[in-house]
Amino acid sequence: MHSSKAGPSAFVCLPCVCLNEDVGKPIAQAGPSSSSQSSGTMALHGPLHGLLHHLCAGVRRHLPVSAKKFVVKESIRSCGTFFIGVQDRCMYSHTFHFSCGSEPFTTGCTAVVQVKVFGRSLGEGDVLMDISVGQQLLREIMACYDHKNLDQLEEFQKPMRRNTTVEVMAEAVHRRFVSGLKQHLAGELARGKTFGSISKVEVVVKESDVAFAGFGEELDVTSLLSE
Repeated sequence: MHSSKAGPSAFVCLPCVCLNEDVGKPIAQAGPSSSSQSSGTMALHGPLHGLLHHLCAGVRRHLPVSAKKFVVKESIRSCGTFFIGVQDRCMYSHTFHFSCGSEPFTTGCTAVVQVKVFGRSLGEGDVLMDISVGQQLLREIMACYDHKNLDQLEEFQKPMRRNTTVEVMAEAVHRRFVSGLKQHLAGELARGKTFGSISKVEVVVKESDVAFAGFGEELDVTSLLSE
Protein backbone atom coordinates (compact mmCIF):
# COMPACT_ATOMS: atom_id res chain seq x y z
CA MET A 1 0.00 0.00 0.00
CA HIS A 2 2.87 2.36 0.80
CA SER A 3 6.01 2.84 -1.25
CA SER A 4 9.07 0.87 -0.18
CA LYS A 5 10.98 4.12 0.31
CA ALA A 6 8.51 5.74 2.64
CA GLY A 7 7.70 2.74 4.83
CA PRO A 8 11.08 2.20 6.54
CA SER A 9 11.67 5.88 7.31
CA ALA A 10 8.25 6.16 8.90
CA PHE A 11 8.72 2.96 10.88
CA VAL A 12 12.11 3.95 12.25
CA CYS A 13 10.72 7.15 13.71
CA LEU A 14 7.83 5.56 15.59
CA PRO A 15 9.83 4.68 18.75
CA CYS A 16 11.26 8.20 18.73
CA VAL A 17 7.87 9.83 19.13
CA CYS A 18 6.97 8.27 22.44
CA LEU A 19 9.83 10.09 24.12
CA ASN A 20 9.28 13.40 22.40
CA GLU A 21 6.99 16.09 23.76
CA ASP A 22 6.37 17.38 20.23
CA VAL A 23 4.42 14.38 19.00
CA GLY A 24 4.18 14.18 15.24
CA LYS A 25 6.99 16.54 14.29
CA PRO A 26 9.77 13.94 14.01
CA ILE A 27 7.44 11.73 11.97
CA ALA A 28 6.39 14.51 9.63
CA GLN A 29 10.00 15.46 9.04
CA ALA A 30 10.91 11.86 8.31
CA GLY A 31 8.44 11.47 5.43
CA PRO A 32 9.16 12.28 1.78
CA SER A 33 9.06 15.95 0.88
CA SER A 34 7.66 15.64 -2.63
CA SER A 35 3.94 15.43 -3.22
CA SER A 36 4.43 12.48 -5.59
CA GLN A 37 5.61 10.39 -2.65
CA SER A 38 3.15 11.73 -0.10
CA SER A 39 1.51 8.30 0.24
CA GLY A 40 4.32 7.35 2.59
CA THR A 41 3.19 9.94 5.12
CA MET A 42 -0.57 9.52 4.85
CA ALA A 43 -0.61 6.74 7.44
CA LEU A 44 1.05 9.10 9.91
CA HIS A 45 -2.01 11.34 9.97
CA GLY A 46 -5.61 10.67 10.81
CA PRO A 47 -6.30 7.57 12.96
CA LEU A 48 -2.68 6.46 13.34
CA HIS A 49 -1.46 9.92 14.23
CA GLY A 50 -4.27 10.25 16.76
CA LEU A 51 -3.44 6.86 18.25
CA LEU A 52 0.21 7.81 18.66
CA HIS A 53 -0.83 11.09 20.28
CA HIS A 54 -3.03 9.16 22.71
CA LEU A 55 -0.36 6.60 23.56
CA CYS A 56 2.35 9.18 24.09
CA ALA A 57 0.08 11.30 26.24
CA GLY A 58 -0.63 8.20 28.29
CA VAL A 59 3.07 7.57 28.79
CA ARG A 60 3.65 11.10 30.05
CA ARG A 61 0.51 11.08 32.17
CA HIS A 62 1.59 8.00 34.11
CA LEU A 63 5.19 9.08 34.68
CA PRO A 64 6.26 10.41 38.11
CA VAL A 65 6.08 14.19 38.44
CA SER A 66 9.87 14.51 38.23
CA ALA A 67 9.92 12.38 35.09
CA LYS A 68 7.60 14.73 33.20
CA LYS A 69 10.61 17.01 32.67
CA PHE A 70 12.58 14.13 31.19
CA VAL A 71 13.77 14.98 27.69
CA VAL A 72 15.80 12.58 25.58
CA LYS A 73 18.08 14.13 23.04
CA GLU A 74 16.68 12.89 19.74
CA SER A 75 18.99 14.67 17.30
CA ILE A 76 21.44 11.74 17.37
CA ARG A 77 19.49 8.61 16.67
CA SER A 78 20.33 5.27 15.06
CA CYS A 79 18.38 2.38 13.62
CA GLY A 80 20.42 0.15 15.95
CA THR A 81 21.26 0.29 19.65
CA PHE A 82 24.10 2.08 21.41
CA PHE A 83 25.83 0.53 24.41
CA ILE A 84 28.64 1.23 26.85
CA GLY A 85 30.50 -1.42 28.82
CA VAL A 86 32.58 -1.55 31.99
CA GLN A 87 34.50 -4.44 33.53
CA ASP A 88 35.97 -5.28 36.93
CA ARG A 89 36.78 -8.36 38.99
CA CYS A 90 36.48 -9.80 42.47
CA MET A 91 37.58 -12.91 44.37
CA TYR A 92 35.30 -14.85 46.70
CA SER A 93 34.70 -18.24 48.25
CA HIS A 94 31.41 -20.11 48.54
CA THR A 95 29.91 -23.52 49.18
CA PHE A 96 27.76 -25.40 46.68
CA HIS A 97 24.95 -27.70 47.79
CA PHE A 98 23.66 -29.92 45.00
CA SER A 99 21.10 -32.71 45.08
CA CYS A 100 21.52 -36.36 44.08
CA GLY A 101 23.31 -37.17 47.31
CA SER A 102 26.45 -35.18 46.51
CA GLU A 103 28.40 -33.70 49.41
CA PRO A 104 28.59 -29.91 49.79
CA PHE A 105 31.92 -28.53 48.67
CA THR A 106 33.64 -25.19 49.15
CA THR A 107 35.54 -23.54 46.35
CA GLY A 108 36.84 -20.17 45.27
CA CYS A 109 36.31 -18.01 42.22
CA THR A 110 38.00 -15.05 40.60
CA ALA A 111 35.09 -13.57 38.72
CA VAL A 112 35.52 -11.10 35.88
CA VAL A 113 32.31 -9.07 35.74
CA GLN A 114 31.18 -7.10 32.72
CA VAL A 115 28.22 -4.71 32.65
CA LYS A 116 26.70 -3.36 29.44
CA VAL A 117 24.18 -0.51 29.32
CA PHE A 118 22.11 -0.28 26.13
CA GLY A 119 20.08 2.61 24.75
CA ARG A 120 18.38 3.78 21.56
CA SER A 121 19.44 7.42 21.68
CA LEU A 122 22.25 9.53 23.13
CA GLY A 123 21.98 12.21 25.75
CA GLU A 124 23.87 15.38 26.62
CA GLY A 125 27.39 15.46 25.20
CA ASP A 126 26.46 12.72 22.72
CA VAL A 127 26.95 9.94 25.26
CA LEU A 128 24.56 7.27 26.47
CA MET A 129 25.79 7.71 30.04
CA ASP A 130 28.99 8.79 31.77
CA ILE A 131 31.19 5.70 31.56
CA SER A 132 33.08 6.75 34.71
CA VAL A 133 29.77 6.50 36.60
CA GLY A 134 29.39 2.93 35.36
CA GLN A 135 32.94 2.12 36.46
CA GLN A 136 32.34 3.57 39.92
CA LEU A 137 29.04 1.72 40.37
CA LEU A 138 30.61 -1.60 39.39
CA ARG A 139 33.66 -1.05 41.63
CA GLU A 140 31.39 -0.39 44.62
CA ILE A 141 29.50 -3.61 43.87
CA MET A 142 32.71 -5.62 43.54
CA ALA A 143 33.82 -4.31 46.94
CA CYS A 144 30.73 -5.95 48.46
CA TYR A 145 31.92 -9.39 47.32
CA ASP A 146 35.70 -9.10 46.99
CA HIS A 147 37.60 -11.43 49.37
CA LYS A 148 34.34 -12.43 51.03
CA ASN A 149 32.80 -15.77 51.91
CA LEU A 150 29.47 -15.52 50.13
CA ASP A 151 27.96 -18.10 52.50
CA GLN A 152 28.08 -15.42 55.19
CA LEU A 153 26.23 -12.75 53.22
CA GLU A 154 22.57 -12.40 54.16
CA GLU A 155 21.41 -11.59 50.62
CA PHE A 156 22.18 -15.18 49.57
CA GLN A 157 20.74 -16.83 52.68
CA LYS A 158 17.32 -15.17 53.05
CA PRO A 159 14.47 -15.71 52.40
CA MET A 160 16.02 -19.01 51.29
CA ARG A 161 19.56 -20.15 50.67
CA ARG A 162 20.82 -19.98 47.10
CA ASN A 163 23.87 -21.49 45.48
CA THR A 164 25.98 -18.53 44.41
CA THR A 165 26.49 -19.78 40.87
CA VAL A 166 27.64 -17.32 38.23
CA GLU A 167 23.99 -17.02 37.14
CA VAL A 168 22.96 -15.96 40.65
CA MET A 169 25.92 -13.60 40.94
CA ALA A 170 25.05 -11.97 37.61
CA GLU A 171 21.51 -11.32 38.85
CA ALA A 172 22.81 -9.91 42.15
CA VAL A 173 25.22 -7.54 40.38
CA HIS A 174 22.45 -6.49 37.99
CA ARG A 175 20.09 -5.66 40.85
CA ARG A 176 22.70 -3.53 42.62
CA PHE A 177 23.82 -1.81 39.42
CA VAL A 178 20.29 -0.82 38.36
CA SER A 179 19.62 0.48 41.87
CA GLY A 180 22.73 2.66 41.72
CA LEU A 181 21.87 3.77 38.19
CA LYS A 182 18.42 4.91 39.32
CA GLN A 183 19.95 7.08 42.05
CA HIS A 184 22.42 8.58 39.59
CA LEU A 185 19.76 9.40 36.99
CA ALA A 186 17.50 10.94 39.63
CA GLY A 187 20.36 13.25 40.61
CA GLU A 188 21.04 14.16 36.98
CA LEU A 189 17.37 14.94 36.40
CA ALA A 190 17.26 17.15 39.50
CA ARG A 191 20.17 19.15 38.08
CA GLY A 192 18.36 19.62 34.78
CA LYS A 193 20.59 17.23 32.86
CA THR A 194 19.43 15.10 29.94
CA PHE A 195 20.57 11.56 29.30
CA GLY A 196 20.24 8.79 26.74
CA SER A 197 17.18 6.58 26.52
CA ILE A 198 18.59 3.59 28.41
CA SER A 199 16.68 0.47 27.43
CA LYS A 200 18.56 -2.48 28.94
CA VAL A 201 21.27 -3.46 31.42
CA GLU A 202 23.11 -6.73 30.94
CA VAL A 203 25.62 -8.39 33.29
CA VAL A 204 28.05 -11.16 32.36
CA VAL A 205 30.10 -13.01 35.00
CA LYS A 206 33.09 -14.95 33.70
CA GLU A 207 34.38 -17.73 35.94
CA SER A 208 37.13 -18.60 33.44
CA ASP A 209 38.29 -17.58 29.99
CA VAL A 210 35.94 -20.17 28.44
CA ALA A 211 32.90 -20.22 30.76
CA PHE A 212 30.47 -17.47 31.70
CA ALA A 213 26.83 -16.74 32.48
CA GLY A 214 24.74 -13.61 32.65
CA PHE A 215 21.52 -11.80 33.43
CA GLY A 216 19.81 -8.99 31.52
CA GLU A 217 16.57 -7.06 31.76
CA GLU A 218 14.74 -4.56 29.56
CA LEU A 219 14.19 -1.18 31.20
CA ASP A 220 12.18 1.94 30.42
CA VAL A 221 11.94 5.55 31.55
CA THR A 222 9.24 4.81 34.12
CA SER A 223 11.16 1.99 35.81
CA LEU A 224 14.44 3.93 35.88
CA LEU A 225 12.89 7.06 37.38
CA SER A 226 10.56 5.34 39.83
CA GLU A 227 11.48 5.44 43.50
